[in-house]
Amino acid sequence: MRPPSPSRGSRPRRPNRPHVTAQPVTSRQLSQGLERFFQLLAPTYGPRGGHVAYKDRAKAPELLDDSATIVRRVISLGDPTLDVGGMLLRNLVWRVGQQAGDGGVLAAILLRAIFRQALKLTQAGVNAMQLARPVSSEDELSAVALHVTGDRALAG
Repeated sequence: MRPPSPSRGSRPRRPNRPHVTAQPVTSRQLSQGLERFFQLLAPTYGPRGGHVAYKDRAKAPELLDDSATIVRRVISLGDPTLDVGGMLLRNLVWRVGQQAGDGGVLAAILLRAIFRQALKLTQAGVNAMQLARPVSSEDELSAVALHVTGDRALAG
């Protein structure tokens, strides 16, 4: 006699099996991944930036104070659902480190703020594709700068 089969909802999910998620779960997971990676980089920001302790299984612990080095060491956040947001931030910081040499944490701060505002707007019903539209001309950029600053000389 066969034991009764478990119900569909109680069956454990295999970790490597692909699955599809939808809103609002995807926004939450993306946000949590970004936030977790950001919290890893945050201590290194500022003129007297702190250190992040990193321990590899094969090596002795090391103190890191450079965002580009930290992101090179982290290859996963340990949860595949959070890795999407974390690796998005990791890619940004890594590219800033390669191109500019510094400023990775500032780029992470800006990404975090932009993402939070975009998430609020899309949840309020704004079309996400309109948010992704790039600034197309110098005149348009100057008009936005004038609107934000209120100063023609500063807006250029």
